Amino acid sequence: MNKTQKNPQKPSRKLQPKSKNKSGHHPANKVMPESMPKSVQKPGSKKNPSSKSQSKKWGNSAHKKTAAASEKKQKTQKPAPVKTASSSRILQSLGDNSRTGNLLGIGSRYVYGKNSVKAIFETNPTTVSKLYLSETLKPDKRIQDSLAIAARHKIMVQRVPKQKLDQLLCNTQPPDQGRHAPVLPERSSAAHQGIIAAVAAKPILDFTAICDMLDKALVQQTKPVVLILDGITDPRNLGALLRVADGCGVACVLLPRHNSVGLSPAVSKTASGAEETVTVGTIGNISQAVQTLKTKGFWVYGAAVGSKTMPYTQAQFDTPVVLILGSEENGIGPGVQKHCDALLSIPMQGHVSSLNVSTAGAVLLYEIVRQNA
Repeated sequence: MNKTQKNPQKPSRKLQPKSKNKSGHHPANKVMPESMPKSVQKPGSKKNPSSKSQSKKWGNSAHKKTAAASEKKQKTQKPAPVKTASSSRILQSLGDNSRTGNLLGIGSRYVYGKNSVKAIFETNPTTVSKLYLSETLKPDKRIQDSLAIAARHKIMVQRVPKQKLDQLLCNTQPPDQGRHAPVLPERSSAAHQGIIAAVAAKPILDFTAICDMLDKALVQQTKPVVLILDGITDPRNLGALLRVADGCGVACVLLPRHNSVGLSPAVSKTASGAEETVTVGTIGNISQAVQTLKTKGFWVYGAAVGSKTMPYTQAQFDTPVVLILGSEENGIGPGVQKHCDALLSIPMQGHVSSLNVSTAGAVLLYEIVRQNA
């Protein structure tokens, strides 16, 4: 029984319009509400002078009760579930709008810089919804190429003041991407170079979809390379690694859901379009993902420093490879190192003990390419 209905046995009835016969009495065949005064309910009685005001008062009270019950019923009813696309294997974006502060809403992001915007237009122009240009921008060849593709695909181009572009760039900086996330200084007009594109968010595959993709590659007797990044929180490092991964033909780049930088405008600018061409996936636990990939025939290598490592030139990359790179501060976690088949190091001849993670990744990935050429 609905709690909002006080008397479920009694159906709601509307107050009948008041009418009078020649004698001034209500017709006997009208059904009168039980709660009305007796003088009104008796068909043969004389007209009560106060019946009109009493009837009006009763009607207003009934309407108020009905409205209150309806409002209470609406509050107690649960909202209907929102239907979403049945695509459990595709996530919208690692580092979604709640983390990146994206003004475009769910499923959108900004890409800025002449090279990055041009790369987006050349690789996947259908994802661009709008192009912002500074009013004072003098188009060079890169801008002209982007405008030509935008015109061909009928993409809206809007000229705005430079301050508007600065505001868009400022609002797309991630306010929080982990405890160790750096504060991004790119909040000036020099960063966007007078051009910003509104682009649909890149789909991020979950680990199940990544495994399906790798299974197909293994059936074709190829040797796919998987790059796993452990604790990379600098967007420039992620962008540079995506660019290297694209150049080396890496099958996919896997990012943990926690303590990792997400895809952001700063990543896109550094990647120069590589974030559109490289498959990116997300994993919950690196150790569990590594164990699963081992069962598929992958050999796992981790980049590290110390006495327990071997020079990367001594490794033989003649099988499907998983390469794990850690942050420059902490490296690969001890629990992840236990699941590596070998730990690789890059010999250093100078005073510094290690290379930047994106530089180290380039050295190791191109060695894998060289051996499999």
